[in-house]
Amino acid sequence: MRSARAEAYWQAFRRHEGMNSSRYEVTSFKTPREAAESLLELMIAGVMRATASPMPIFGPRHEEPVPEVGDYAVLLDTHNRPQLIWRTTGVSVGPLSAVTDGFIWQSGEDSGEREHWLARIASNFGQNGKRYGFEMHADIETVFETLEVVWPTEIARRVRLVASHLDRGISLLKSLNEQQHYADTLEAVLARIRTAVLTVGPAMAIGFSNPAGEALLRRGDGLLVKNGRLAARWHADDRNLAAALSDACGRSAILVSSIRQASAGALVSIRRDEKQSPYRASVFPLRRDHAVRGLTSKTDAVLFVDDPDDAGSPTSTDLFSRTFRLTPAEARLAVNLASGASLTETADEFGVTHNTVRAQLRAIFDKTETHRQSDLVRLLQRSSSLRITLS
Repeated sequence: MRSARAEAYWQAFRRHEGMNSSRYEVTSFKTPREAAESLLELMIAGVMRATASPMPIFGPRHEEPVPEVGDYAVLLDTHNRPQLIWRTTGVSVGPLSAVTDGFIWQSGEDSGEREHWLARIASNFGQNGKRYGFEMHADIETVFETLEVVWPTEIARRVRLVASHLDRGISLLKSLNEQQHYADTLEAVLARIRTAVLTVGPAMAIGFSNPAGEALLRRGDGLLVKNGRLAARWHADDRNLAAALSDACGRSAILVSSIRQASAGALVSIRRDEKQSPYRASVFPLRRDHAVRGLTSKTDAVLFVDDPDDAGSPTSTDLFSRTFRLTPAEARLAVNLASGASLTETADEFGVTHNTVRAQLRAIFDKTETHRQSDLVRLLQRSSSLRITLS
């Protein structure tokens, strides 16, 4: 049922997008309050991009029609307040037992463990069955819906950034035929990532490290272990890293709830030998109440350490293209701006006119929803701070 608040929320989105359509649905997670709040957090964080619902709750006699690709929905929280708008990107119908592993990963829960996911969904469907008068069984007809958040824009933009990395992990899992057991836990995904991943506590104590992280520490060319503590080879880098970790651990202690705060990871340069590019260490806080098994025991921050000299590392051009939907020319300009180059320098380097790069800059402003070059550069540098390379 549409409320005045939901209608106002939709109209703000419609005006921003320049849409004439007035077609949308109002929905909410039909689960107990605590579960609904958890699902909302997962969707805002960009981890949840799919939802499964029993077919009997849809139809003319019930609250909502069966979703179709391209449909928009205003999602309400447990207090019936609009929180975001999603667009349906895919719909399929089939028995619950036929759910794919890829869909389970896109739903963002249970670390991809199939049995746990099916048990939780069966419990939720059973409660819906009491409300709508249907009997729950393992092969109940189910609507599998994939989604993308489109409003508000700051959440949608960050969801796209997270999704670009998660999609690569999901794609990798699909190719692991003889190694299907890797789909059981998040640690298995991290084990296949060539980017070094480390979790660290307030006193620089190392918790979890994936194989790439262990290999990096064994090399000791920029980061190393001293008495069980993480340290940088150069004192200045060590101080910068300690400050970034201290800030991240402090934010973890107060339970970061803002996606804006959580996504603004600190970027620390870790020098190596003169012939090698510095490592890029991105530091992000971990929420203690959302601990992932094996990763957050007595740790409050996670480090992604990117090696720019690694031939498999994703380029900034590719990253900006995927995240902000830039054309190749726009992405190339974004890379130059993020590195500190001016428009004039960029025009000379590319052999184009100043008017051409200014037109490209205006297009980038529109796609990134920024208005000043300084704001754009900060956004690009923050977005490029997290690079995940898969083997």
